[in-house]
Amino acid sequence: MLIAVHALPVLVSLVKILAKVILTKNIMSRPSTFNHQAVAICSREQAEQLANYDHQRVNVSGEAGVLLTSEWMPLEEHAGPFLLTVVFHYAQSHPPAPAEIQAIVDRLKFQVRGQPR
Repeated sequence: MLIAVHALPVLVSLVKILAKVILTKNIMSRPSTFNHQAVAICSREQAEQLANYDHQRVNVSGEAGVLLTSEWMPLEEHAGPFLLTVVFHYAQSHPPAPAEIQAIVDRLKFQVRGQPR
């Protein structure tokens, strides 16, 4: 019983992580849902700063979007390149990223899907 009580927070954390993975996989399996997105290549240093802000709201070219960084996890096992994806659907329902994260995003060169390179 004592082990079960101490394991409960770990179990809750694992369920949250699993739910996020399942949600991300389900969303990404519907490519037509995210026709409006932007991508940018990040350095390892930028990726390390952005990684913990998955599913938080940022602005790219004046439009609110949602950071997707979960594909980099675990970060120490990801060799790169670090391709940051920002999707512009349902962004308002996500919490805003801190100002220092927005500042990193502002310095990246994004390619918006559907625009010429």
